[in-house]
Amino acid sequence: MKTINDNDNWDQHFSKMNWSALEIADKKMHNIRRMIKDEMGREVVKIFKIMKSNPRVFRVELDDGSVLRFETIPLKVLHRIEFQELALLHHHDGMPKIIFYKIIDNIIYKFSEWIYGKIVAEVVDVERVHIKTGEMLAKLNNIQDPKTGLFLTNGEISSTNLIWTKEENIFIIDHDRFTAENENGLDRMVVKNIAKRIQYKDRMHMFLKGYSKYRDIDGVLKCGKKLNWTWGGKKLKNKKM
Repeated sequence: MKTINDNDNWDQHFSKMNWSALEIADKKMHNIRRMIKDEMGREVVKIFKIMKSNPRVFRVELDDGSVLRFETIPLKVLHRIEFQELALLHHHDGMPKIIFYKIIDNIIYKFSEWIYGKIVAEVVDVERVHIKTGEMLAKLNNIQDPKTGLFLTNGEISSTNLIWTKEENIFIIDHDRFTAENENGLDRMVVKNIAKRIQYKDRMHMFLKGYSKYRDIDGVLKCGKKLNWTWGGKKLKNKKM
């Protein structure tokens, strides 16, 4: 696990996104501090709440210099954690490690790896970022859930949900849209991400260049044409980087 010294400016992009970090007083969140002590044998040094439109994520700094991402999740979406574990089992290189989680009163307390790097919004003009994003999603889409036969995917491939690391890897950090789909569903989800999140044709071509390394894109192109590259009122735009 990486430590604080790997990146001291972890919140440097927050002001650009109208986000902020609120430090939690030592006397608060005793249950979280106790969980970490019991599970990992570590003391919590600092806890920050990441303040944005829907604040629910915390950064937890430990006494050995390591950092956790903490969040609470309703028990009804336990499958998202199961999908994340399945992706990790298949050594998916864009998935943060789950350190541990606890279920208490229908709430999941989830602790995972804190991913250092730049959010994609900061490096959106870098061509290889979009290529690597396509590669990462295609690899995820190739992982099959043995319970259902469906394939893993994420419907939130956005500029604030992806981290570009110094090793030039892409990580998905939020999993609210983590799901499993059949082949047609995967193609529709890719079109959704292109129309709503990637948004521009030049970036779409870069993304599909990466995606096509690991999955056939004929179904995506047919679906995109059928939907006129439109999703939820948003439509793919022409733009040169």
